Amino acid sequence: MPDRHGGALRVDAAKCADSCAACVPACPTHAIVREPGKRVSLDLGKCVFCSACVEACPPHAITHTKAQVLNGAAAVVPVDLFIPGCPPHPLTILDGLLRFLDRLEKSP
Repeated sequence: MPDRHGGALRVDAAKCADSCAACVPACPTHAIVREPGKRVSLDLGKCVFCSACVEACPPHAITHTKAQVLNGAAAVVPVDLFIPGCPPHPLTILDGLLRFLDRLEKSP
């Protein structure tokens, strides 16, 4: 994974204040929701790992785990680009395509 990818996200419920929802409007893909009286819920299928929620979280309850999950086809054939999500969010696919085009432009 590229250095700019911080890895999977983790929400520490013990640090997450009951009335706080600062991360919810910060998420561009609506991967984070908080229903009244419930904990923050993170949908990794919608997440594009942009770190907006990490930066918006006042008590630092949302963090990157640095976990890199590359299994499946990557164990059998070389993988040049990994697009996370199941199914991947359209913005994640677009980001992956832009990264791939950038690699093509930079290759000799």
